[in-house]
Amino acid sequence: SISSSLPDKSCYISILCELVGARRLIPEDETTSIKRSIYPFCVIKWNEKIIHTTKCEVGCNPIWTMSSRSFFLFNLAVTTISDGILSITVYSPTYGRSITSSTKLDSHRMLHGQVNLNSTAILSHCDEKRFEMDLR
Repeated sequence: SISSSLPDKSCYISILCELVGARRLIPEDETTSIKRSIYPFCVIKWNEKIIHTTKCEVGCNPIWTMSSRSFFLFNLAVTTISDGILSITVYSPTYGRSITSSTKLDSHRMLHGQVNLNSTAILSHCDEKRFEMDLR
């Protein structure tokens, strides 16, 4: 039967996350025009597989909202959660120009930084309280 080939739903955990914002993506000594010309967005991966992206927001202190896709839900198999890493990477499109000499650029986006969370970090913050992480 079809139902016997489907995985048992009790073997999965659903996690709802909200990305609220970022601060000081561009160093304080940069000009105001550079700070206003970045449009940061996040790429969220589980074990190198993209599971969500936010839309771009403006400035070096962006705040993501529902309209910019700040919420995301993902399901993890209980048997494999301990082997996983959730990575949140913040980029800005470069539109073909170098912003500063100290930024990391690829062909179409500037890397602001990344946070990696293992299963212990994820599960220890499933209490609906906000927590902050530093980009590396």
